[in-house]
Amino acid sequence: MLPLRDMALDMDREEYIPTPAEELSARLEGLLFAISGAHKKSTLLGNLKCTQEELKEAVNVLKERLRGGGTALIETESELRLATSANSSDTVEEVSGRALQGEVGQAGLEVVAIVLYRGPTTRFNIDYIRGVNSSATVRTLVSRGLLERVRAENDAREFLYRPTTELMAHLSTEDARKLPDYEKIKSEISKFEKRGEEEAYSSGAGRETSPQEFAGKFSGSEFSD
Repeated sequence: MLPLRDMALDMDREEYIPTPAEELSARLEGLLFAISGAHKKSTLLGNLKCTQEELKEAVNVLKERLRGGGTALIETESELRLATSANSSDTVEEVSGRALQGEVGQAGLEVVAIVLYRGPTTRFNIDYIRGVNSSATVRTLVSRGLLERVRAENDAREFLYRPTTELMAHLSTEDARKLPDYEKIKSEISKFEKRGEEEAYSSGAGRETSPQEFAGKFSGSEFSD
């Protein structure tokens, strides 16, 4: 016969009922696992028959439950996906051997670094920071699903480029703010943009970190997938 304490614990386990958020998070995880790749939040609302607030709560529950494991929930403004977590990225890299640099080249790494560290960015700003026309590179990154193009909220005539969950999965990170030297590099980009073009390019003043150096953050094995 079980001791009374163990019987009480068993009863507690039997009587436990998941909260609505926990139940929704389990359904969300199952859907993301069954159908790999990025999922639009707008589509998930219909598939899971829930509200935006309910989905947001379920996402937070799932992120917490996956914390410290081999997989992570990657979230952008418009998408969700399951991907390899930073905890297991070294092992995955060793097996797959596919580096992001080999897929998009140096120019692609520069654009990716700018978008990740600066945040949603116009093509004009990307060109200004790099000092060259980036239209072909940006188109390539969009076609490969690493960047997405959205209309700017304050000007419908303007488009912004922002990272996708596919890109975040490549980097094995859930949040761009967790990237190396995030605050430092973001600050340097901001300083560079605030200075006039003439001052920024004269004798190297004002350009504390070049696009090539930004990109260097992604050329090492730490950012391979």
